Amino acid sequence: SRVICDVGTPFECPQELLDLYNGGNRREAYEGFMQKVKEGMESVTLTAPSFNVLSRLRTARRLYQNGAELKSHDYLTLYRRFLKGYETWKDEPEFDNLMNDIGNYLDHAHSIGLDDKGVRDLPIRNSCYTWLKTWNQIWLSLFVILILFVIALPGLILNYPIYFLISRKVKKEVKKALV
Repeated sequence: SRVICDVGTPFECPQELLDLYNGGNRREAYEGFMQKVKEGMESVTLTAPSFNVLSRLRTARRLYQNGAELKSHDYLTLYRRFLKGYETWKDEPEFDNLMNDIGNYLDHAHSIGLDDKGVRDLPIRNSCYTWLKTWNQIWLSLFVILILFVIALPGLILNYPIYFLISRKVKKEVKKALV
């Protein structure tokens, strides 16, 4: 199955469990520790009916969040609100259209090699920065091609006679074989 992994608040082992472990009652300390881990996992686990729904809600949350930095608790609260909203409105036709539009948006972004974060970080179209960056990339690519051609030129010069001789030999052998 597919999952989306995000980070919650850090987990520290309580001192009483460490004291239990060092005191020789390792089984009880282990069970207490595993219970704390289970509680921590349940606090950050978000469930949805399918991965598609989860990824669409994640995208909706990112669009709503609009680049604002949230603490992990606020982030999880917002995510849970979106999941609760999904459960409330999943049978509404307008909400279904919205989810389909978000799915189309994700499909289009993936078809051009981007994720929803990548779309947010794209430069503004027809801006001076975009044109300068494009020209910079063109000149850099041409420079790299020129350098690689200069490096490959001696190999081409040395290997061309071998290619020429072999192609002539092959043509003669083909004519012999056809006769």
